[in-house]
Amino acid sequence: MSDTPAVGGKRDPDRHRRPPLTRRFAHRVALVLAAVAFVVLVFVPIFLVPGQAATESPADIERISLIALSGPAVLGVLAVPVLLAGLPLFVKGRITAVLTAVLLIAFALFTLLGIGVFYIPAALTAVVALFLPSDD
Repeated sequence: MSDTPAVGGKRDPDRHRRPPLTRRFAHRVALVLAAVAFVVLVFVPIFLVPGQAATESPADIERISLIALSGPAVLGVLAVPVLLAGLPLFVKGRITAVLTAVLLIAFALFTLLGIGVFYIPAALTAVVALFLPSDD
């Protein structure tokens, strides 16, 4: 393709124009990031626990998943940020978007030493969504 001007010497402004990034798309990305964090925390063995042996050697440390460490009751806590990230997709409005961003940031900060670090990308994406144009 050439960059020659169209007839009349003017370029077509809509020819190579990308669609703008919208708030709804950013909320979808936040939901996907929260869901990925949920799956990683439930299934991937990332937590270190001492083994069954009485010795304290590094060989006795094993990796387990969060559900193996804390039991199935932790699924409810892990689902909270996923539900929060999906809320603006079902309930439209600026207040819902702001509330979602604030609550996701609060959740990530309050649980930062444990699971919160996994939800920071979703929280930051929800904050970025506040500054994007609405697609209404």
